[in-house]
Amino acid sequence: MNLRFHPLFKEDLEEAGDDLQREGLGDELREEVAQIVLKVAKTPELFDKTYTGVRRARLRRFKLYAVHYMLRDDDTFYYLSVQHGVGYPETGSTGAESDSSESGTITP
Repeated sequence: MNLRFHPLFKEDLEEAGDDLQREGLGDELREEVAQIVLKVAKTPELFDKTYTGVRRARLRRFKLYAVHYMLRDDDTFYYLSVQHGVGYPETGSTGAESDSSESGTITP
């Protein structure tokens, strides 16, 4: 199993964390995202699939945030974005249109 992250994933996470940091919650959001990434790797089909085939893992504490990911045929988990709210409902897009990928890890 491989974990890969869209190049904008880390940027999404940092922006979300920075937004919540004003309330002293940025580090807690980053920690919960790290936990969700690990949970997805263990049970990828636990979370809802959108009509575009992207899965959405909603955070427990930060209910308006979700991690969007795909499971590829080669057993690669491809994490696309961390988003507040519903994203882009008119297109079903997660905002990560590019298919380029970058390996990496996140640090809470």
